[in-house]
Amino acid sequence: GLPLTEVQHHHAHVVACMAENGVTGEVIGLACDGTGYGTDGTIWGCEVLLADEADFRRVGHLKTFPSPGGDAAAIETWRPAAGVLHETWGDEWPVSAEAAMRRANPEAVAMVRSRMASASARIVRTSSLGRLFDAVAFLLGVCDLNRCEAEAPMALEAIAATATESRPLDWSLSSIAEDGVVEMDFRPMIRQLLETAHDADATASLARGFHDSLADMLAACVGRVVETYGNRPVMLTGGCMANRFLLRRLWDLLRTAGLEVYIHRLLPPGDGGISLGQAVCAAARLKRGAF
Repeated sequence: GLPLTEVQHHHAHVVACMAENGVTGEVIGLACDGTGYGTDGTIWGCEVLLADEADFRRVGHLKTFPSPGGDAAAIETWRPAAGVLHETWGDEWPVSAEAAMRRANPEAVAMVRSRMASASARIVRTSSLGRLFDAVAFLLGVCDLNRCEAEAPMALEAIAATATESRPLDWSLSSIAEDGVVEMDFRPMIRQLLETAHDADATASLARGFHDSLADMLAACVGRVVETYGNRPVMLTGGCMANRFLLRRLWDLLRTAGLEVYIHRLLPPGDGGISLGQAVCAAARLKRGAF
């Protein structure tokens, strides 16, 4: 019999970062993680939100890709890899990474290929940065299975730490015409990465280049949002912000651009911190008489 208000997952991340840092009013929130149910029925995970404590508007996100197997895609890294390959090359995606796909169960791969080629198959789409990390970890031969939360991204970060150089990867930004939302396109990264992924000596430099290029793309997306909506404090949040390479480069790029940037220092950036954001959001809505 108590009143109920629903708080979107990534909005809660952003508000938690605001609350921890004592920031009020409208901000630009960059929330990057593995999974959060989106308001459009897809699985979100790399979102740029124009937000305050009570509400938000989605103004940017990673280009979505198929997530075959649902929750299984968070465990078996070949599944998000199949999704990004299909988004990049279409129905002939297994040919683009034939050697890597040999490490997956051939029957499961064949079933996923058939489903993704079917116009009637209902495969959820995702904008998850965590799943993109999983996909790249698989394609580089770093990790085939998440036996614990974020094992593949952490393994990829560890490999990146051994690199003596960084091989930058391409990416692009585009605006979705109907609503002006900025979309971050990872497909140039995947094409370029697979051109050299067969070279075992290049694994570390590609892993580092992936981190650096991701930060560049995310910072550019925030910059595009600032151009459209004006300068606001920027919140960096979500489980992916536990990655020190991604966070440090993002921090440097955004600060160099003259933006006021906030991160988590007391709360975990991942789901361990979202209850604070949910509570603050509910309190703000209650104060406004929204529920």
